[in-house]
Amino acid sequence: MLYPPPPGGPVIPAGLAVHGNQLTADLNNLVINPILFCVTGIFARLRQAVTAQTLTASATTMIEFDTVDEDPYLGWSASATSTQAAWSWQPPAGCSGWYHVHVAVSLGTVPSDAALRPVVYVTGVPQFTVDVPKAPNSPEICGGSAYVYLLGGADYVQCGAAYSSASGNEPTSITTGYQPVMDISWESN
Repeated sequence: MLYPPPPGGPVIPAGLAVHGNQLTADLNNLVINPILFCVTGIFARLRQAVTAQTLTASATTMIEFDTVDEDPYLGWSASATSTQAAWSWQPPAGCSGWYHVHVAVSLGTVPSDAALRPVVYVTGVPQFTVDVPKAPNSPEICGGSAYVYLLGGADYVQCGAAYSSASGNEPTSITTGYQPVMDISWESN
């Protein structure tokens, strides 16, 4: 798979306004925010903890995370915007780079023939799917992680669950320790 080259260094445009609070805003956008971005660490921790979601058999369902444990840059959106799909996280403009995305999905009840695989999507395109062994008659949690390149302000990441079972549709688990999660952290540019 080909990835885009890393972006170039920051450019400070000529002619920054020096009157009023505009200089402060410009300096925050060009200097302070990128430095905070590099030292913060984890950028998003999302869980499905309040409402279970029905996974459709023989289909991939986007996980509707309902609990945001950490997201200092407010990249999570439960509804579609002009730059990202519903139930997705997007890095802020100017914060392009390689991100480590860890996902885990689980079922509340597990049919004996269940197959559950997490799928990470970048801007609507599946990036990886993890095959896991099934665990009949117990909550099944399966996870995986990958490094993906995200263009700040343009690309977004989503977690899907590919589920199949002859028993039909099943709900996700919201039991503590078995909740679907997605953790995203910036690694490098």
